[in-house]
Amino acid sequence: MMYSDDVPLETDAAYSFSSGSGTSGTCKNIINGSYSAMSFQYVQQNNSDQLISALRLGPVAVAIDGSSFAFMFYTNGILNTNSNCGTTLNHAVLLVGYNKDSNPPSYRILNSYR
Repeated sequence: MMYSDDVPLETDAAYSFSSGSGTSGTCKNIINGSYSAMSFQYVQQNNSDQLISALRLGPVAVAIDGSSFAFMFYTNGILNTNSNCGTTLNHAVLLVGYNKDSNPPSYRILNSYR
């Protein structure tokens, strides 16, 4: 979070993701972003009520295990697995929604892989 205090954030249109499809991407050194975070809060691990409260204020950055088989081979729809989803936090995603009424409750994420 403190990074955005010094370096304003870019929009996706101004700094779009470019990699993963056989094209080598390079980092752009753009320091003329348009947005910065006004505030932030930490959410206690494994506390879904706190997570939903934070989500009501806006998107939430979360860390997941991107190396688990459940996530690596996910293609679309709801990822619903009883297998171990992993515990090595090595990938960041943006939590943008939830459905507490679904069975089981589900979260909507925006992943940087496209």
